[in-house]
Amino acid sequence: MNPRTRRVQNKSYYTTALHCLGFFTSDEEIRNSALPANSYDLQPGDLKYEDVNGDGVIDGSDYTRIGKGNFPHSNYGNSLGASYKGWSLNVLFQGAGSFNMYLGGTLQSNNSQTNYIPVYSFQTDYWTPNNTDAKYPRLTSYGGNKKWKQQLPDQ
Repeated sequence: MNPRTRRVQNKSYYTTALHCLGFFTSDEEIRNSALPANSYDLQPGDLKYEDVNGDGVIDGSDYTRIGKGNFPHSNYGNSLGASYKGWSLNVLFQGAGSFNMYLGGTLQSNNSQTNYIPVYSFQTDYWTPNNTDAKYPRLTSYGGNKKWKQQLPDQ
């Protein structure tokens, strides 16, 4: 069993996935890097993953534990109260910390309702040749497991 993906007696992580190293920056970097099995049409701006086991191919054996888990490791709270001449006020502050949440659907812009177009202002920081320090990869539409990515036409 792969020790990087073992789930028994190890629940303090979110899930197992590929570890992202950033974005490909050039065609030469793509040619000299380990690539996902059966992928093609990779371009600068696509995600670059770590070849954890060093076999030169990115596949299921490169998965590793990531995140902090979706169950909080810490909970906290504080209540304040005051009363004066028959009036009282009570306030409760509470929260949870040290956990990860999965944000899907519209926030990922990958469903039929958003038609792959960014809908929130923070989603417009995607990779382009003029924006190589972007937070998100280049705009693509999902092309299935074998193609991995297909670029949208320029508009």
